[in-house]
Amino acid sequence: MANESGDGKRRRAGGGATPHMAGEEGVAPDAPLGALVHAWREEAATLRVRYGMRAAARLCETHARELADAMRREAAAMLTLEQASAYSGYSPSHLRALQAEGRLSNAGRKGSPRFFRGELPRKPVRPAAEAEAPPRAGRKGFDAEALARTAVGEGRR
Repeated sequence: MANESGDGKRRRAGGGATPHMAGEEGVAPDAPLGALVHAWREEAATLRVRYGMRAAARLCETHARELADAMRREAAAMLTLEQASAYSGYSPSHLRALQAEGRLSNAGRKGSPRFFRGELPRKPVRPAAEAEAPPRAGRKGFDAEALARTAVGEGRR
């Protein structure tokens, strides 16, 4: 059971202070959810120190800890080659090559590779506007009729 003293530090029943864990191992602070974990911990400190709201601070710390734990579990999840390919957007052959280079660890065995979700690169996705842009003049396969249909809103026939 943890007690709180007037100095804002949590103390275990045995009396030792528990440090504030701003950069908890396994949670990347630069990732969007890692930033949220960090923000909740800062909010907890502000609530405790500035406003004396210890119960609200404990709630923020609980949420931060639960999110950090969920992030670690998700990153440690093992995926098959097919699952890793679908998740990352890269082909199975590219992921195998990254493993062979040592850039990705093999969580499985030879001939049956497994990938840690947290290690996988993510292929950048083109913005929808760029992906749906009509053909431009000078591009191979330029279709003036398709461009005209797009302009008047008829689409393809």
